[in-house]
Amino acid sequence: MPMSDGGPGSSQAIAPERIASREVIQAQGPLGQVREVDLVRMAPSPSNPGGRRPGEGGTWFLDAARLLAVPPDPIRPPRKRFGEAAMAWVRS
Repeated sequence: MPMSDGGPGSSQAIAPERIASREVIQAQGPLGQVREVDLVRMAPSPSNPGGRRPGEGGTWFLDAARLLAVPPDPIRPPRKRFGEAAMAWVRS
């Protein structure tokens, strides 16, 4: 699951027992398609950090892994990635 810092390529594995709930949020994408992300609520830790009362507050993560695969654009043909185009130019 992507880290909260939003850095590219950063991820965090979370054990299923640490997840208290998961909500699916849908919104209209830039190409008119419906895009989904998961809002994940973490289970409270067994300790009581900072003197908070048990059950108070919670930690939520936006799991945007569903957004990694960009849907194809039906109007434009797929483009080559920059690296492939550059290598083709170098070979010629």
